[in-house]
Amino acid sequence: MAERFAVDTEARADLGVTVYRLEDRESGLQATVVPAWGSTLLSLQAPIRGRPLEFMLMAPPEEIRRAPSSYGTPVLFPFPNRIRHARFTFAGRTYHLPVNHSHGHHIHGLVRDLPWRVTATATQGSASLTTEIAHTDHPVFAECYPFPFTLALIFSLRGPRLEITADVHNYGEHGMPMGFGLHPYFALPIVPEGRRQDCLIQIPAGHQWRLDDELLPTGEVIPVPPERDFRQLRPLDEVYLDDVYTRLERLEDGSSLCRLVDPQASAQVAVRADSQFREWVVYAPPHRPTLCFEPYTCPTDAPNLQERGLDAGLIVVPPGGHWTGTVWFEVGPATL
Repeated sequence: MAERFAVDTEARADLGVTVYRLEDRESGLQATVVPAWGSTLLSLQAPIRGRPLEFMLMAPPEEIRRAPSSYGTPVLFPFPNRIRHARFTFAGRTYHLPVNHSHGHHIHGLVRDLPWRVTATATQGSASLTTEIAHTDHPVFAECYPFPFTLALIFSLRGPRLEITADVHNYGEHGMPMGFGLHPYFALPIVPEGRRQDCLIQIPAGHQWRLDDELLPTGEVIPVPPERDFRQLRPLDEVYLDDVYTRLERLEDGSSLCRLVDPQASAQVAVRADSQFREWVVYAPPHRPTLCFEPYTCPTDAPNLQERGLDAGLIVVPPGGHWTGTVWFEVGPATL
């Protein structure tokens, strides 16, 4: 009799990388992780009402291969989103990050395009995979972020749910500033015959950071305008989002949850983040069929906001200490 849980590897010639596939044969949920591409979750598939569905944005393999961090679930560390002018000051020292975005800014951290190591797999009680990256693995860390660290991701799949736990260790003698986020590109709509404007979304926040013309926070937190208020599940319609939501409405366990429902598919995907995550960036662009629910521990440009004396949620991991946070992806039949 086949085991319920499996972790398999496959050399994908069309993508040019080896992928790891986690599977629960009882629920049918499958997750595909690519360690060589920043440990991204590339695919999340499950049968819903007897129909196999892909919940992540897909494209021809050659297109994904050209720009892998524009698909899947890029990991955003040591800071999510933009850092103004690609520099920040911490404890009296200024650090310079690579300029990789318009207007001379840095965006989305240092690890999303780098290869990670696989350190463990297991199939007892769940299908699990652990990947890791360390400050000694790539020269960019010594140049831009000279803090001795390891970052591990533990993927654990069971039933309708994929759990992703991030664990950061500071091996240095000084406090280490950081933030963390995930940037999943979900398919919008989930099925080709669906329509973007008919899909419903839910975002658990009534406030957001005011952004300037370069999508950087001004430092002011404002009430969400009515057209961008999705605290109640409702159609996305023609609203285009690239917003930083904050002051979250939380569940009893301290977590918060975003949800996408495609009525044509009769299916939904929910993303839940534990109490370590205090912002959601929600990205629904006009030019791509995707929706991104991005759980962040801090807003865009957090170290610079914090340096200005604002409460931006900058995490400082003490010497010898660690930080951990967990996000869950859950798929299933639509519930309204």
